[in-house]
Amino acid sequence: MLAMGHVGREGRHDLGMDAYGVIPARALVSMALDRQKPGIMGAIKGAVREEKDRTRTFLADPDLYLRPPAIDKSARPPPSRMKAGVIMGSGSDSRVMREAARVLDDLEIGHEDMVVSAHRTPERLQEYARHAEESGIGVIIAGAGGAAHLPGMIASFTTIPVVGVPIMAYADKGGPGGGASAFGGLDALLSMSEMPTGTPVGTVGVNKAANAALYAARILACGSEQLRARLLDYKEGRRRQVASESERMRESGLAGFEP
Repeated sequence: MLAMGHVGREGRHDLGMDAYGVIPARALVSMALDRQKPGIMGAIKGAVREEKDRTRTFLADPDLYLRPPAIDKSARPPPSRMKAGVIMGSGSDSRVMREAARVLDDLEIGHEDMVVSAHRTPERLQEYARHAEESGIGVIIAGAGGAAHLPGMIASFTTIPVVGVPIMAYADKGGPGGGASAFGGLDALLSMSEMPTGTPVGTVGVNKAANAALYAARILACGSEQLRARLLDYKEGRRRQVASESERMRESGLAGFEP
């Protein structure tokens, strides 16, 4: 700020000073140089006039200087977020996760399917989160078994909603014997549902990949009336299916009914 003393009231007014005889010096000099007038006094007087005009505008509408500048959103439209990412910890998880793909296909939702291991390929996991942000994926369905860190780790790298599918790990991944693991999918379920505050993972039941796809579709439908209509058609189809089964059971009797 530039203070000037011994200037009369009218002189202060002409120079754009406030009641204390102060002029914003940095702005004054900058504007004077920018104008590049032949004489320095002419440049200063022009800058003072501009400063007085801005002062009048501020007094008339102080909020004008407090509001953020308007952003033209049409200049750079955001990528469409109407597709899903389907990832799993290993190829054997596809036996469960393909149900999610079938539901997404029925609802005409595009999806990108990949194998991403949180433990064996941690760098790839981080790269996938960045890829999902940049490619317009609107929701991620992540399936994993055992310790099942995949959904939580993906959620920690992105703000994209993550729906976790706890998978019942099987003992046929190169090991002896067969059948389900000792915990029957409870280990994976707790790994996803007990995420710490700040990194949420929407978790469905064990092996419920179809429900994960439906939940993901509802998230995407918040921004699409067309998808919302397809979801309503899907629900109506389920209602008709139950009504048809009930009618067939009534006609054949329980003993002769075949689902």
